[in-house]
Amino acid sequence: MIKILIADDHAIFRNGLKSLINQEADMELIGEASNGREALELCTEFNPNIVIMDITMKEMNGIDATRAILSRNHEINVIALSTYTDEVFILEMYKAGVVAYLPKSDTFDELVKAIHEVQAGNFYLSPRLSKKIIKNLVNLWDGNIVDGTSILTHREREIVQLISEGKMTKEIATILNIDETTVNTHRKNIMKKLHIHNIAGLVKYAIIHNLTPIDK
Repeated sequence: MIKILIADDHAIFRNGLKSLINQEADMELIGEASNGREALELCTEFNPNIVIMDITMKEMNGIDATRAILSRNHEINVIALSTYTDEVFILEMYKAGVVAYLPKSDTFDELVKAIHEVQAGNFYLSPRLSKKIIKNLVNLWDGNIVDGTSILTHREREIVQLISEGKMTKEIATILNIDETTVNTHRKNIMKKLHIHNIAGLVKYAIIHNLTPIDK
């Protein structure tokens, strides 16, 4: 029997998925979580074979939750099931450790197929998303930048994270052991590169590109 846990912040969606899963002869839903933190706690308590994980949830998002769950138990298989189909979300979830990614617009039969594939030890990507990923890889081979954070240097990424965590210029300068003038110069260059014009925009960028946890 495949033990499954669902992590999604929409109760109606969880209830619908629960009903379908429990109709499968070889599957059993053993827990439901409304956010990533609850999912982490329930994984510790119930030790599921598979977690079906949404991305955007309060308190702890799906990316951070996946990392936390797998850091405690790498034998759990996490399947991302999300409304987001942008390459950045797909790649970030795979980097976090998921073994499958499907859009919520896929059929339940597709999810069942993914569950069986990952339970057998395989990776899985929805055929509807394969074209996007292949195009992304082709762009990489052509030398084009497709990762939203690749245009930033390592130092600039550090500064974006520190800004998003509420650090002031003086604090950032102390942490990175550089002048305050240098911090300001980096911030101006970052905003120019990203076409962002305020701190709120930088914070949003940092969250979207997983430079800082959403629940900070």
